[in-house]
Amino acid sequence: MKYLITHINPHLDEIVAIWLIRKFHPDFKNPKIDFVLSGNPGEITYKGKLPDTDPDMIFLGVGAGKFDEHWGEKGDVTTADLIWDWLDSLKYLSTNEIERKVLKQISVFAYKDDTGQLKNFNQELVDFSITNIISASNHSTDSANTVDLGMRILDCLFALFVKKQEAIKAFEQRIDFQSFWGKASAIESELIPGDPFDALTYNNGGILMILVDNKFGYRQFRAKSDSSVDLTEVFEKVRKMETEVDWWLHPNKRLLVSGGNVTAGKEMPVSKLTRDDLIKLVKTNDK
Repeated sequence: MKYLITHINPHLDEIVAIWLIRKFHPDFKNPKIDFVLSGNPGEITYKGKLPDTDPDMIFLGVGAGKFDEHWGEKGDVTTADLIWDWLDSLKYLSTNEIERKVLKQISVFAYKDDTGQLKNFNQELVDFSITNIISASNHSTDSANTVDLGMRILDCLFALFVKKQEAIKAFEQRIDFQSFWGKASAIESELIPGDPFDALTYNNGGILMILVDNKFGYRQFRAKSDSSVDLTEVFEKVRKMETEVDWWLHPNKRLLVSGGNVTAGKEMPVSKLTRDDLIKLVKTNDK
């Protein structure tokens, strides 16, 4: 049996460490995860064993062993950082460039959480972050449930962040142009959760994003929430051009879509208009 041991009410960095080990260490895919009280060096044991005395037993963030950043001269690191370095030295971590960027992104966030740097951020947003969810779970359930919840969240975030990195590469192939309302970008790529193309467009000075989804065929116009964009006339034009197609205009007039992840399974077909067709529609919208 393999064991991963950490302190009760684990923090995000210990949960990230557990997640990294389970995901990448071939011998620790299904370890028993258990919890002990924190204490001074030499005080903490599990099944009568001190940290670093049994290769089948890894202490994380507790016990003053090699994966406890609180003791010894380990530098400005977290438990997750120590595990990252260890797994990397064993050549167990992913060698995929995008996946490594994502793993580092997760580790950096855990570091900022562990060192109190998230206190400098907008607390209204932090209240809904994984950090607060972990803290709330420790308070309302128990340590085992908290670890399980944290790892499920990390699995989801890892998959999402990989997609967002892919979105950055896809955005490099965009077409920038001037729409009726200002700068716009048109992208051909897979529809990605979290709408990364919106943020990429807006951060690039754009006001309107057009997406042609090359996986399911969706078409979308999405404008900044504080903009004056009104897609009503574009909506009327596409309905005349494709009478059999399911086009939907959001009541705010800044979102116009044909298909999407909330309409998957509807019988009406999605648009067949090309990216150039959609660009032309917006460019020639004379209101």
